[in-house]
Amino acid sequence: MPNLPNHTYFVHLLNDYSGSPKILRQVAQSYPGKNTVLCSNSEGFLSDLPHKQTIPYTYSKYKIITLFYFLKAQAYLFWFLIKHAQKTDLIYINTLLPFSAALAGKLKGAKVLYHIHEVSLHSALKSTLVYMAKKTASHFIFVSDYVQNHYAHLKPFSRIYNALDDHFIAQSQKSKTQTNASFNVLMLCSFKPYKGIYQFVRVAKSLKNITFHLVLNADTQKIAAFKAQYRAVKNLKIYPKQKDVHRFYKQANLVVNLSLPSAWIETFGLTALEAMAYGTPVIVPPVGGIAEISPNKSVGYHIHPKHINTLSQTIKHLACNKTLYDDLSRRAYAHSTLFSSSVFQSQMQQTITSLFSKRESLSKNKTNKDSLKPKLTENEIVMKTA
Repeated sequence: MPNLPNHTYFVHLLNDYSGSPKILRQVAQSYPGKNTVLCSNSEGFLSDLPHKQTIPYTYSKYKIITLFYFLKAQAYLFWFLIKHAQKTDLIYINTLLPFSAALAGKLKGAKVLYHIHEVSLHSALKSTLVYMAKKTASHFIFVSDYVQNHYAHLKPFSRIYNALDDHFIAQSQKSKTQTNASFNVLMLCSFKPYKGIYQFVRVAKSLKNITFHLVLNADTQKIAAFKAQYRAVKNLKIYPKQKDVHRFYKQANLVVNLSLPSAWIETFGLTALEAMAYGTPVIVPPVGGIAEISPNKSVGYHIHPKHINTLSQTIKHLACNKTLYDDLSRRAYAHSTLFSSSVFQSQMQQTITSLFSKRESLSKNKTNKDSLKPKLTENEIVMKTA
């Protein structure tokens, strides 16, 4: 295939079951050229990828320990790439964190591509990471307009929305299994207060005839005390991290994201897109990339997580109004088809090949933002769901 790097190094620090490694897995699996994935040895979406190189990084609840491993991983990445990377290679940096890999790539004359998913970082660290990215990157990919606007000074760029992989789509197209009599509300998130886990509990307490399922990206030991604290809330089911979330989506009538905008703004919101692929309406915060990909009152609702009464009343209304629910469900599925794996892969390939093409100017990629943005008119929604 023309205009591909000789070798691509995909770099990501913490391998887990969150959104950014999931998207990196999708990129790496569909990548046609030679590649190596560098990530931590923890369990996550990148664990079974071929050509994986383990880096010495782990996350600890103690900040000083995490900092130690963060610096150790940076040193490892720098010297590994100084030794192995060539001028004809691509250093693909997933998130802002692996800055030393970008520095090594710059020094070796390789192309450096940043795929930026996040905006919520500690201010002192963030300024350093953004400075390093600006000085080393050949090109930036942003996962939403919200993220791009946040880093408006980082250029040249492409805005490429995340997509669902073909396996997920195939699973979602199987019939949903509504085995429970009650209306089911699902939230999948990290075990962090700013993800709105306590707001989710408060809503559950207010709607005892509705079942709430909370899937936390943490092991059983870490959430044991949290589960014990709310054992009396009989309509609330709490689960540890899951390799396979399809059984939860299949039974969900509604998927919510209650991230608190004052502490954490969702830059994309993959769980909302996954829900829509199942034809499941969503409730999301009114700001960030997640609101951008989930049109208000078309596929669900934008509601601030602090408005507990509004959340409760909206959920209750959806549970009791089948006509409204079915309409939102059809629209949600139709909207999800805009975020296809084929479109995502084509846009990624176009961006990467342009970096190695003498015939194309990188400045042209600045126009990608509008051309890559999915649009769906009211008539198209009706046609797709008819």
